[in-house]
Amino acid sequence: MPADEQSVLPGMPGVPWWGAILIAAGITAVGATIDALTNSSLGLLYNVFYLIGCVAAVLAVRRRALFTAAVQPPLVTLIIGLISLYGLTLANGDAGKPQGMRSAVLNIALPFSNLFPWIFGTFV
Repeated sequence: MPADEQSVLPGMPGVPWWGAILIAAGITAVGATIDALTNSSLGLLYNVFYLIGCVAAVLAVRRRALFTAAVQPPLVTLIIGLISLYGLTLANGDAGKPQGMRSAVLNIALPFSNLFPWIFGTFV
């Protein structure tokens, strides 16, 4: 097996770039779903699953696709987080009301400012 086809783990073939995205997004989505259903927000459980998913993606990806796995953490948390938080807003029935739109924006945008240390740490 060529060296650029291997993962970081010795002797293990790596997954393609899209496999790394699926691994990170899938594990993060599981954490977001569990956290949203139990806490009605995204908290520590979401952050832990996000970290595990992104690290697993970096360890499993082919060496030549490592760039994709390295730059995906902010995008994964943005997309999965937005979908989860918007789903929570819809489940609460606030999205259709005028004051509900303002609260939806605040409920979706503010958690991302709190996630910055996790996003930065996972990226590093």
